[in-house]
Amino acid sequence: MQLKSFFRWIPSAIILWAFAVFFILAAGNCLVDAIRAAHGHADPYYTSTLALIRESQQMVQWLLRGAIADTLVSALCILGWYLMRRRRSTTIACGGICVVIAVLIISQRSLIYLIRGAGFLDWGDLVIELPLLLYVVVHAYLAYRTASADSCSKF
Repeated sequence: MQLKSFFRWIPSAIILWAFAVFFILAAGNCLVDAIRAAHGHADPYYTSTLALIRESQQMVQWLLRGAIADTLVSALCILGWYLMRRRRSTTIACGGICVVIAVLIISQRSLIYLIRGAGFLDWGDLVIELPLLLYVVVHAYLAYRTASADSCSKF
């Protein structure tokens, strides 16, 4: 099996759309939790985070930053899909760069949570999400090389 046959467009598109939907739902969840925290009703899921933050206003700010980051990752996944589906070398490269930025946002947030003492559930970002998005980045790189070689051979 060749490396190129493993990295295909359809799984990459499915991964990007799945993460776009997942992160937009996560952003909505963060907004709902921020509203509840602003009214003094903290979710028991965030007990370790509440122990670190200890103030409701900081909890609301933390959740709103999470909602903004989730929305940004969702938008970058959709933009990466849109650019990569056009199949030109420049748009494939720009789509891959969008996905790399999304990977950096996810990994930065995950590492901050782990350094602050978050639980085992926060390893999901690093173990599940990052390899799938790195699959898309490798696909974009290989598709870029193929598109560049095809455009150079036309001349």
